[in-house]
Amino acid sequence: RGRFGFSRLRLLGDATLTLGAGVTALGAVEVSVLDTSKLTLGSLARQQFRLTARDRLQVAVGASVVGDGAGFTSGTQDTSCPAVGGRGGGVHGGGSQGSTCGDYEWPMLAGSAGGAGTYAGASGGGSLLLLCNATAASELDVNGTVSVNGANGVSAGGYNQQASGGGAGGSLLVVASRVSGTGVMSANGGAGASGYGSYNSAPGSGGRVAMHVTGVGHTAFRGTVRAVAGAAYSTLPQAAAGTVFWCERPGSVVPDAETNRFG
Repeated sequence: RGRFGFSRLRLLGDATLTLGAGVTALGAVEVSVLDTSKLTLGSLARQQFRLTARDRLQVAVGASVVGDGAGFTSGTQDTSCPAVGGRGGGVHGGGSQGSTCGDYEWPMLAGSAGGAGTYAGASGGGSLLLLCNATAASELDVNGTVSVNGANGVSAGGYNQQASGGGAGGSLLVVASRVSGTGVMSANGGAGASGYGSYNSAPGSGGRVAMHVTGVGHTAFRGTVRAVAGAAYSTLPQAAAGTVFWCERPGSVVPDAETNRFG
């Protein structure tokens, strides 16, 4: 229950596969998200979603794997993360000393939600593991977008209405023998929003991205990996960026304790 396996999983054209909240894992020999298709994660705040491909996991130009806003919902967060007050931005990978949460090397936490205003606070980004390290030739090829961004805060322009805070970026963990492509992988925070008068809201912090590559890796990937904070609104302070960790060990064998931690 909640885990599904296929010989091959392929999304074509403008197809959209939206997973229910109870789905925790998909696996196949090959996973291909092609054309302008989209694989969307369900809300899964307290568990990391696992997408596994034995031989190849491909996200083509124009295609996407999206866990934006799939983390904690309005005003909630993991018990290890600081609580967020009204109109505050969610916190995860960035913040003042002692206020961050989660592991920069093996991130698993979903992003904290923003604080509520007149409307509910924006949800944090989800938590996603991309696993493609069964053999030395296993490859993650990203030319499209893989994201676990926090949702943007919600504006509230009516009299005395308060904007809601942006969600924090989630966790993106990659464990692969090879990584290639020119796409974007991100765990960005959601933007702050406008409220009545001074009742604007704060943006969410960046999340955490970790890349564990056992083979070719960085030399074959020419894309962008980021965990930036959401944009601040008006004169409110900018939230802190998250973390991006890259561990590349050419020549490592698959049974290695670190590179096969999720094998």
